[in-house]
Amino acid sequence: LPRYRTFLELEKATLSPEYNTIILTISNMQTRQFAESYGISANRMHLVPPGMDEHCWRPKDENIAQEIRLKCRNELGMDNNSIGIVIVATNFQLKGGDRLLNAVASLTDNLRMQCHIIVIGNDRLDATKLAREISTPVNHIHILGHRNDVGNWLLAADLMLHPARQECAGSALIEGLAAGIPVICTENCGFSPIVKHCNTFTVQQYF
Repeated sequence: LPRYRTFLELEKATLSPEYNTIILTISNMQTRQFAESYGISANRMHLVPPGMDEHCWRPKDENIAQEIRLKCRNELGMDNNSIGIVIVATNFQLKGGDRLLNAVASLTDNLRMQCHIIVIGNDRLDATKLAREISTPVNHIHILGHRNDVGNWLLAADLMLHPARQECAGSALIEGLAAGIPVICTENCGFSPIVKHCNTFTVQQYF
């Protein structure tokens, strides 16, 4: 069909060895995939720095960061003993949301009851159903939907968990690091090496 032929022509013009197109990639994983799939030489591909929402940087004034954290946690009914776990995922299943739920469900009763799960993304999820799956109070499941103030909710969390099954890059991981919270992800994420390296280095080196 015409649409399919158009895609093939675009793919050929961009990736075929007979052309000298310069290709910008967003992660080492993507660079490897392109090289393996299309036989592209390394000198045609250039890795660009990761992108992120600049509003996710942790405020330089820690008092401001703590004020935002307290405000958001109060809004969700979280106290000082609550453990906020955030996942930023438009496709909850693909980004490993069920793995997050299983991890929380496996905790001891006391620890599980301290956990609040904060979900940011466009998916339509049923908080009652999710709470029932992991035997936790429904008011500990917070489905925030799409947000323009993601940075604030990252400050409210104690941990970002992103056990994705597939993630070419993962800007949310960079945003979690920039917000100054621990980030746990799978190696399937293109930006997982940055998460690993940030145990030693700061995220600023990538910008």
